[in-house]
Amino acid sequence: MVKRDTPRLRTVNKVLPPYELNRFPFDFAYKLGRELVYLLATKGVPSLEGKEWEKTVRLISGRNSPVYSFGETKITEVNPNNLGGQVLSIWNERVSAVRKHYKFVSTVVLLKSNTLEELAVFEFDTIRYDQELYYWQWNNRKNLEGYNKNLQEHCFTWQPHGSQFTIIEKVPNDCLLIEIKKPPSIDKDQLLSAIGFDKSWIKIVRKK
Repeated sequence: MVKRDTPRLRTVNKVLPPYELNRFPFDFAYKLGRELVYLLATKGVPSLEGKEWEKTVRLISGRNSPVYSFGETKITEVNPNNLGGQVLSIWNERVSAVRKHYKFVSTVVLLKSNTLEELAVFEFDTIRYDQELYYWQWNNRKNLEGYNKNLQEHCFTWQPHGSQFTIIEKVPNDCLLIEIKKPPSIDKDQLLSAIGFDKSWIKIVRKK
C-alpha cells in the first residue's frame, strides 16, 4: 500500500499555488526594481507612502467598527475581550468573503529605505484569527490592544476613534532583499524630445 503524506479527497479539487509562499518568482524582483528605477529617473524624488524601515511592521487593515457591525453604543463600557472578539470577527468575515472568490489569498509587504535604493519584500497567508487565542486590554492612549495568550506578544491594535484595525507582523529573516542603483535624472527637454512633443499638443480652450 502506498503511504500518502496528505489524504486523498473525492469532493475537493486540490490546486497548487503558483509558487511557494514567500518564495517569489525569479522575475518578480527584476520587475519591481525596474518600476522603481523608472520612478527615480522620471520623478527624481523617492516618494512612496510611508517612511519606516523596521524589523517589525504595523499593517493597517482598514476600519473595523463594532458600532456599525454589532450596534455597540458605549464602546468604553464593553468588556475589552468581547470588543476585541468583535473586531477580529469583522476581519475574519472579510477574509472569508475574499476566499469565496479566490483559491489563494496572501498579504505582500514592501519595506523601503528613504532613498528607495534598498527594498525588502515578504509575504504571508491572509488568515482568519482564532478569537480564543488572544486577550485584549486598553492602553494608556485609550486604544485597544490584542495579545497572544501563549507568547504574550502584542499582535493587534484597534483605535476607537476612526475604528482603525492594525495587525503587527514580524519581518522574516528570509525576506527578499533588493538593492537598486540610483539612475541619473532624465533631462526634461530630452524627455519631451524623446516622446515627440511639439506645440500642437497644447490646445488653448479659453483665453482671457
